[in-house]
Amino acid sequence: MHESITETEYNAALNQIWNQQIETTICNVSQFINPCPSKIKIGILLAQRHGGSNWVIEELHKYRPISINRERLIHWESFECSTYSKYWEQSKCTQQSLINALDKIYTVWFSKNAKKCNIDSDDDYYYFFKIQIEQIPPAFFATLVNYIYCHKMIVLHLIRQATVASFWSHQAEVIERSHTGDISTLMSKSKLSTDQHIATLDLDPELAADFVRKIDRNREALRKLIKLYPRSIKHQQFDYEDLIGDYGEEYWTAMITWIGGQKLVLSAQHYQKVMTREHPHPCFTKISNWKEVKALLQGTDSYYACEKFNS
Repeated sequence: MHESITETEYNAALNQIWNQQIETTICNVSQFINPCPSKIKIGILLAQRHGGSNWVIEELHKYRPISINRERLIHWESFECSTYSKYWEQSKCTQQSLINALDKIYTVWFSKNAKKCNIDSDDDYYYFFKIQIEQIPPAFFATLVNYIYCHKMIVLHLIRQATVASFWSHQAEVIERSHTGDISTLMSKSKLSTDQHIATLDLDPELAADFVRKIDRNREALRKLIKLYPRSIKHQQFDYEDLIGDYGEEYWTAMITWIGGQKLVLSAQHYQKVMTREHPHPCFTKISNWKEVKALLQGTDSYYACEKFNS
């Protein structure tokens, strides 16, 4: 995971997005052009790892006009701009390499779905892919926001207020896969069976608090950069805890309506929404040493959100 954004970096990014010359430069160096913007709307699902985005993606697939992919930046992150690859290949982790990676994602999808541009109907189509907040170095936040504006992208921003629950899930996944004793299971992202999941786990309080503050600071900085952009960007934040809570259906309908209006809401294939969580219990019950962890989370949303029933 990249370091959290500093005040200096945030102010520099804010200055960048208000610098029209930089915005124009990024728009010009991007090689991707949406061939039919009136027919196909493009966007990103901005999320955090273990933040509920895979479930949201599965549910979005039930709406026929929506095509959505999971991580497509994983190759760029792993081989050009991870914490480790930057150490060995610093020159590859550049603003241009991020733009090239984004261009490729959209260009490949449109090359495979060109016929959608020619469908004779009044229906709109939507293509999203997922970006994890951890994948983007803070130095490139302004680049990403400018790219979003240049291509008139929709930003569906999924937040997990109990960020500490994401940290728990990450630690649990490593342990669960290690316990199988199988190298391929350890390295893959395939789902484990129910009997392979653990229910509770101690967390290192300092590591957990550091993770929470980094994620919270970076996602808030990116949200503010989008909201403070000098021109309008279609961006909306939805909380995972709301989507799985008592009023989840209302929040879900609001999300789909925001993306594409009532017509998109009615396009759902009519099977019941299924919420299958790998670790279904509330956040605080899964952290065996919750009192010790909570003591270091003062001033964060996780301090309270982790104790909600729907967390």
